[in-house]
Amino acid sequence: MRTRNLGRLTAVANGTPTDLTVSPFLVGNPITVSPSAEAFVGTARLEEADAVGGPFTALAGGTITTGAAPFEIVTTKRFLRLACTAFTSGAISASLSTD
Repeated sequence: MRTRNLGRLTAVANGTPTDLTVSPFLVGNPITVSPSAEAFVGTARLEEADAVGGPFTALAGGTITTGAAPFEIVTTKRFLRLACTAFTSGAISASLSTD
């Protein structure tokens, strides 16, 4: 299994875009997203875009809240990022994994 970190956010912010053109993280392949909340109170989501500079759009089913379990996605765009959209306290991070 291969894993790639999407980043760690501690405020309302956008994470660094991850390029999904490096095997095995390829556009169209199933990817498991594993969120990790460190006493996180807020909301985050996954966003995707065709270019590193955006525009980024929310990935359907990609909303992450406190206590979220791992879930599977299939991306249709080249870049994926974690974005914190509401923040009170703590930290949120997420990693991608695939076979």
